[in-house]
Amino acid sequence: MAINDRPVVVDFTVNHDAMVWPMVGPGVSNDNIQYARDMAPNWEHQD
Repeated sequence: MAINDRPVVVDFTVNHDAMVWPMVGPGVSNDNIQYARDMAPNWEHQD
């Protein structure tokens, strides 16, 4: 978290049972985003 002046790549492993959503599968386009059933992302909401 101390690096704030350049892009970084974060590589981490998540257990397949962790239910982390939304996600994009390996080797596919970001257009193929997957989300949990009945929990579509709200792209218009901005915090």
